[in-house]
Amino acid sequence: FEKAKKENKLILLSIGYSTCHWCHVMEKESFEDLEIARFLNENYVSVKVDREVRPDIDALYMQAVNVISGRGGWPMTVILTPDKQPFFAGTYFPARDGDRGTRKGFFSIIQDIHKAYKIKPMDILAKSQEILNIIKRRSQLEKGPIDLESKIEKHASDLLKKSFDSQHGGFGQSPKFPRPSQLFFLLRSYKENKNEAIKKILIKTLDKMAQGGIYDHLGGGFHRYATDRKWKAPHFEKMLYDNAQLALLYIEAYVLLEDHYYAQIAKETLSYLLKEMKSPHGGFYSASDADSITDKGHSEEGYFFTWTYKELKNLLHPKTFEQFTLRYNIDEKGNFEMGRNILFESERLDVSSFSRGQKDFEHVKKKLYQHRSERAWPLIDKKILVGWNGLMLSALAKAAFVFEDRVYQEEASELAQLISQKDEETQHLFQLYHDGKAYKKAYLSDYAYLIRGLIDLYETNFNLEWLSKAIDLQKDLDLGFWDKKDGGYFLSASWHEKLATQIKDDYDGAVPTGNSVAAQNLLRLYEYTTDESYKKKAINIFYAFSSVLKKNPSSLVEMLCALNYLNNSPFEIILIDKHFTTQNPFLHSLRFFYLPNKIVSKVTEGLDLKQQEKIIPLLENKVAIKGKPTAYICRNKICKKPTLDTKEFLRQLESM
Repeated sequence: FEKAKKENKLILLSIGYSTCHWCHVMEKESFEDLEIARFLNENYVSVKVDREVRPDIDALYMQAVNVISGRGGWPMTVILTPDKQPFFAGTYFPARDGDRGTRKGFFSIIQDIHKAYKIKPMDILAKSQEILNIIKRRSQLEKGPIDLESKIEKHASDLLKKSFDSQHGGFGQSPKFPRPSQLFFLLRSYKENKNEAIKKILIKTLDKMAQGGIYDHLGGGFHRYATDRKWKAPHFEKMLYDNAQLALLYIEAYVLLEDHYYAQIAKETLSYLLKEMKSPHGGFYSASDADSITDKGHSEEGYFFTWTYKELKNLLHPKTFEQFTLRYNIDEKGNFEMGRNILFESERLDVSSFSRGQKDFEHVKKKLYQHRSERAWPLIDKKILVGWNGLMLSALAKAAFVFEDRVYQEEASELAQLISQKDEETQHLFQLYHDGKAYKKAYLSDYAYLIRGLIDLYETNFNLEWLSKAIDLQKDLDLGFWDKKDGGYFLSASWHEKLATQIKDDYDGAVPTGNSVAAQNLLRLYEYTTDESYKKKAINIFYAFSSVLKKNPSSLVEMLCALNYLNNSPFEIILIDKHFTTQNPFLHSLRFFYLPNKIVSKVTEGLDLKQQEKIIPLLENKVAIKGKPTAYICRNKICKKPTLDTKEFLRQLESM
């Protein structure tokens, strides 16, 4: 930027990410074109930004794209004045006039803008200031009073019902994206109200996503989105944040809806992540690309995951091939591009035949997976982002708890140890890891997702270290990110680079906003510690986002989960053992009781009870009656009569 000021040159800012298909297309068509590259080098200062590493820059200039063009997406193409103020913005541009049916190509655009800046620089500077003023106004959320016990949650569920695709599941038409935040919200809504319409939305959407081509039926895990309404044809990249959230979603759906099919999908998704996306240094990679190299040596979208009819016929026994083609809709001419086939199921096996059907095709899937593995693999983005790994930590912790699986628990503990490290010099949380080395300072979502993951892990193995770390990180978050004037957290901290304005994200999209997750974290920490400042901050977040919650509550559904937590007096569950044991009869009951609004502590008399009491006051004066495992169920710090009986324990949970 100093170079731009010194030489009075405009800045070309291109923002993208490693698995962005059209980012690669624009790079190849424009940035690798010698004539265009030469013009840029002579007349502009070009800056390339990975949105996953600099979410603050991405959020700020996405606002510019919205203001200038009325739309958004990646690659993001923004032209700035030498002092970094935007005045022209868009997304993908074909390289030259007429390319891909466009009237004016990227080369003509940058030539015209360069000429205009040389002739009338003051006009461009004035325009850029006007755009920046609009961005600043938009970034200041309208804070106001809000009735915390109003009908906001019902309004949101009504909006989701209206947009629900009753035929194919999901919301809207196409393209279709998995929306974990919306489905987490609906799980809670169904638990509370037992509304059959909401149950239908959940089952239809969960089933259709898992049956569709968006799900990898051989390797497990979900692709980024479906290009069609029926979930059949995906855009083939796989993202850690999608798969971590969807694994957790299917686990919660399994517990609430008591459907083993969802448990299977969750386990397959976690298996994919552990097998293909785990770094040998620890942590999980960010993404795998949609494109891969074909046997003819060129790059093709979806090649790695798709099959020709002939290929499958040569690999499988005739009878098996016939059954496989019927189940997975294999067409001799191909059901996708270039005569290739995407695997997808038209309907789900009924419950009675599900296990048998899985077993029948298990050896076939393994054989095809092994054959597929011999192809050139899609590029993997090997960044290990703390925030997305925080989402993975929650999934692993929940899987360890529900499935009583020691492998998941060990993986979760190992991950938590890695990503909760701080810079020894600055004492700030790191943002990312690569090749075993830590880099950069974390942003809001990194803190929020990690804190949630640490609390989830504490509620799995009840190691006080994780809850203590969550409390410590929450202090850092409050210190550096909190908006003292209007409430809520900024995306970046006081110790980050200063940009034109600070942003608060107000949309729970592919990932939830940091403020939505932070609100839930604060309320959970309040329940554990009884520190009122946590609860006050959470309520201030609701006030800060009141205008969005009132006008379009379905855009902040994860924040509504936090509001639901506040309004429903969470359960405070204390389990006391006389002697240390990893087994506890009440824990087994809890594994299959869907209860999102709760805190849980399991402690042992004489071992860690006194230590945990210092952080969790509710543990005071709790004992193992008659030396036997004892459960205390409380709400608002008022406890039911302690019980030694699991049936009475469940009855109390149902009745309170």
